[in-house]
Amino acid sequence: MTESPLGPRSTAVLDTLRDEILIGQYRPGERLPSERELAVRFETSRGAVREALKKLEQIGLAAIHPGGVRVQPLHEASLDVLGPLLDLQAVPDIELVDQVAVVLGLLVSHAAASVAEMATDAEIAEARALVARILERAPQDAESLELRMELGRFFLKVSGNLAIRLIANSMRLQFAARLRARGFRPVPEPEAFRRHMRALDVALAGRDGPGIQAALGELMVLNRSAIRAVLEAAGASARGLDLIPAPPSRGLSSRSS
Repeated sequence: MTESPLGPRSTAVLDTLRDEILIGQYRPGERLPSERELAVRFETSRGAVREALKKLEQIGLAAIHPGGVRVQPLHEASLDVLGPLLDLQAVPDIELVDQVAVVLGLLVSHAAASVAEMATDAEIAEARALVARILERAPQDAESLELRMELGRFFLKVSGNLAIRLIANSMRLQFAARLRARGFRPVPEPEAFRRHMRALDVALAGRDGPGIQAALGELMVLNRSAIRAVLEAAGASARGLDLIPAPPSRGLSSRSS
């Protein structure tokens, strides 16, 4: 059964409450206002509020109990909160973006480990053709970035691991698309980038699994450095785990009572 989309009123309630939780206005363990109170605040029906609260629970930011709705710790939420977290600031937080880049790199690297054994000759040729097209372009070209992303998707496809592909897709849609939409185009150091791309081509040609992973690892390091540089130049913060609101202190009862 597919989920029915939220209506505009429920979406407005959801977006506001979600962002208020993410910035710490409501902290883990605290109770959200009642359906009646939220309906008055947002000038909407209790049904619209109820749908928003159900979605908030689905994404892991709240838990609905008979006595009310309580905020869940951020680390128990789903990947659906990643995009809104990146949107909290005009320039995405450097540490949060770096954490996403690390995980994406690990997923692609894990998938690439199977290429040497699982890929057909035609698939190896396809990967090498992508590498050749990347090497024909300057790293700062928009087409180069698209081709690099296509190469990552190739490794994920060949791995045959659906779970990894779905997780990577979710992260990429919330992460890479946002950076591009805001005009952030990281450019890896050209000489090192070409050196590691050529090493990747050699490893692919020889079906050298460790070599493929090593070259990808070096490329991921370059990519992370480039992302950091472009975000630092734009004045990004680097709060990292400090973005996660702490539970209220003992005795704090302004919302939990």
